Amino acid sequence: MTGIHQVLLSNFAGGAGGVIATGGNETQTIGSFKYHVFTGNGTFNVSAGGTINVISIGGGGAGGIDASGGGGAGEVDILTELTVSSETAYTIVVGAGGVSSGRGGTSEVSSLLATLGGGNGAGNNGVSTTGGSGGGASYNKAASSGTGANTNAGGAGHGGSPYAGGGGGGASAAGGSPNVAGRKGGAGGEGLALTAMDTNLAFASFSSFTEANSGIVASGGGAGSNDSASVGGDPGTGGGQGGSGAGNAGRNNPHSYGGASFGSGGGGSGFPGGAPGDGKQGIIIIRYAA
Repeated sequence: MTGIHQVLLSNFAGGAGGVIATGGNETQTIGSFKYHVFTGNGTFNVSAGGTINVISIGGGGAGGIDASGGGGAGEVDILTELTVSSETAYTIVVGAGGVSSGRGGTSEVSSLLATLGGGNGAGNNGVSTTGGSGGGASYNKAASSGTGANTNAGGAGHGGSPYAGGGGGGASAAGGSPNVAGRKGGAGGEGLALTAMDTNLAFASFSSFTEANSGIVASGGGAGSNDSASVGGDPGTGGGQGGSGAGNAGRNNPHSYGGASFGSGGGGSGFPGGAPGDGKQGIIIIRYAA
């Protein structure tokens, strides 16, 4: 009788989906789902297997240097269905944000799922890169494309006064080209709302989220400009979660900013020099029937 009783309890604890697991920086049960939030690397330890759904966002790319492009947003995989096995530990890697004009890192659920980081913004007449969403181009260069789910191209640069880069691509819109009349670098592409992926993912319910980083994720970074009248690159739209670009060093808006929300790109620097904004790390959210 004891053995049967234990089995029945185990089945009840596993809920409708049958999954029992631990791991993550935060766990919450909301409605009919249990959530594991990974804002950094960790392990998803499964004692009873079954079906899970995963939201995975790669790290945002960094902006470029010298009238440069904004960083692209990380790829966004939305509620990908995976099967996990009992008594198995799954390695979780959260893609790092790009630094020093580098591209964002890939987020991974062991060998089951890989979500690309965003491309870096191009700097000093260089070439931007693809990744998830493409990084914005430097002045006088073409845009780079996006690769993967919910990704878009970076914006093209402008090769005359003002010399300015394109915005990084976002999860729901491409990066913008420079506003020549307004003497601004290109705007970053708009991101996506976590609550649009799953209505339970409101910042009020999770300590891992804030109003800033759970409203809109995976925005592109704004580009930099070198014109003395420039006020710098526009920030990513949709809540402004991509980093703002910069104007001339020592003049208007000389500072670039990093991506503010998960998977968002950093802003491109102005001219001459100045530090570009870093990308923001990605995130992995696992849910299953409670």
